[in-house]
Amino acid sequence: CVAPGVYTFHVSDSGGNGLGEAGRGGYYVIADGLKLGVSSFFFHDEEMTFTLPFDGDEYDGDKETACADDFFLAIKTDDKPAETRWNVVDNESGNTVLRGGPYALPWAVYTKRACLPNGSYTLNVVDSGGDGICCDYGQGFFVVSSDGETIVDSNGKYGDTFSTDFHLGNKTGTDDSAA
Repeated sequence: CVAPGVYTFHVSDSGGNGLGEAGRGGYYVIADGLKLGVSSFFFHDEEMTFTLPFDGDEYDGDKETACADDFFLAIKTDDKPAETRWNVVDNESGNTVLRGGPYALPWAVYTKRACLPNGSYTLNVVDSGGDGICCDYGQGFFVVSSDGETIVDSNGKYGDTFSTDFHLGNKTGTDDSAA
């Protein structure tokens, strides 16, 4: 029995190759008999955040997994990983619902999965060095997807801040803006 609340499952691999040879392993998270998340790969570090009791009605194609890839972010750091931070803000409440960074390993791929309620959100990525996660200090990037569809595919060139709005549950599209 687990008390109601917000939980985070965290898995890391100091070797950087994820579960199994070449990151080909995986895991899944089950709560109350419901498969809440599945990961078929990760490299250095991954987290999955979810709320219990789970009250969503989103399932993947096999109708056995709820919220397998509701929100997924992969970020590859440059040579200055401690400069990189990000957050996701719920546009209705104004609350920060997810965050990541600063990071420790240069040129490492970090991933974050989360089950979020349907709604409108803003992703903010900040580089305190003001040069994004690209170019002078290595080729970093980040990719955000929801339900297997890419929302943002960044080459890491964004200066000090990158922000984009996205929607979950209504597929109305996104508005990208760089500040």
